[in-house]
Amino acid sequence: APTGRDDAAGTAAAPLASLGAAADRLPTGGTVIVAGGVYGRQWLTARGTAATPLVIRAADGATPVFDGGAITADWSGVITFDAAEHVVLSGLEIRDCTALECVAVDAPAVHDFTIRDCHVHHLDGGLRFAGSQIRIERNHVHDVALVNADNASGSSGWPFCIGTMPDRDRPSAPTASDVIIRDNRIEDCWGEGIGVWFAAEDRKSVV
Repeated sequence: APTGRDDAAGTAAAPLASLGAAADRLPTGGTVIVAGGVYGRQWLTARGTAATPLVIRAADGATPVFDGGAITADWSGVITFDAAEHVVLSGLEIRDCTALECVAVDAPAVHDFTIRDCHVHHLDGGLRFAGSQIRIERNHVHDVALVNADNASGSSGWPFCIGTMPDRDRPSAPTASDVIIRDNRIEDCWGEGIGVWFAAEDRKSVV
């Protein structure tokens, strides 16, 4: 919760303050329930298992907002993962980062990563991932790729708002695999709405 402390018990009565502290308490998966309110930038390592993913979700009826308005560094993320494996993000609002190519979620190549039912807006970057078993589902994404807002000629070319990107740590094998992008609402995107870039052709599904 925004009023939490990272040395607290991590219960409803004594919540933690950050996603990183919550993920550290659940090294083999579980559920992080995020209370409503406004949070700043987050850093975490998140790993679940295939049987028990690490699910980070909004509390029932709540809207947790992760705001990147204080970020000034280019190529940053509002939620930044050092590692993300068997992870689900659900029901979060991620907003307001205008630094060059600042994305909603910044991560190295992910594995078994789902982002669904999130509201992502007013970012220079969007939702773009490398890795395998990537699911981008039922998100509302708008006012993204702001470097080109109002058809300005930006320095980033013509970026896309959601999709896949190359794994720059593996230049010999950069493609993403097992990718599903479906049921998203994308509007006011100052670039391509969906870009499936460096994804293996035999394991690619865009709906």
